[in-house]
Amino acid sequence: MKKTIFFMTALLVSIPQVGLSVDYEVKDKLSYDDYKYKDQKKLGELDDKKAWRAEAEVGFYQMTGNTDNQNLLGRFEGSYVKESWRHKLNLDAIRTKNDDKLAAEAYRLIFQSNYHLSDKHYLFNRIKYEDDNFSNFDYESSMAVGYGLTIFNTKITSLSLDVGLGMRRSETKHTNDITEEPIGVSQINFSRKIGSHSTFSQDFIVDLGKEYTSSESFTALKVSITDTIAMNLSYLVKHKNNVTDTKEEVDAITAVTLVYNF
Repeated sequence: MKKTIFFMTALLVSIPQVGLSVDYEVKDKLSYDDYKYKDQKKLGELDDKKAWRAEAEVGFYQMTGNTDNQNLLGRFEGSYVKESWRHKLNLDAIRTKNDDKLAAEAYRLIFQSNYHLSDKHYLFNRIKYEDDNFSNFDYESSMAVGYGLTIFNTKITSLSLDVGLGMRRSETKHTNDITEEPIGVSQINFSRKIGSHSTFSQDFIVDLGKEYTSSESFTALKVSITDTIAMNLSYLVKHKNNVTDTKEEVDAITAVTLVYNF
């Protein structure tokens, strides 16, 4: 009950930002990274169909570390640009079965809002919730705020950096011990188009705390098949220190998925 209250409170704090308002010029019907900041003093007008972007993907994965099974993975990513605001939602789900019986599952939600001060500088707040049966925790949830910098952003290449501070709450399995602690957060997002049909991306996320530190690296190569369908090959490495003797510190997930853009 406490973790639900914490998560819902955090989500409600961020929702009002959707209605706040800089003017962006859409160069192409691509991602947010192709929206160009123009003038913060002007009231922007952006077609809702172009302001919203989403993609869903489903496929199979192989996981090593705390399990070696091959099973089903699903992801959803949605973004919305409202003048000086950019909101992004990521949902991940994986399910593992043994002998047609559900062995374990993991779900994660990340919601981040960026308020752009200029074309390069922005402030952000981030909500993160994870329920991972493969880990040593019943759940982990966190809120963080900070500063972001778009180092460069072109139609071909983009690179951004986020740094901030926040609070994390986690509950340990079996003992049900609850830990609340301040954390430092950092994130690097890099992407580069390869030709006209492929995109390479590399993301790093680190949540640094006194009790434990979690980090992950996500590498992906997406190849477009049509305007709305693509194939994605990805490799995710998740690391947590100070885990129990029965758990591995590193989980690695190799996945092949089919992506639908809408």
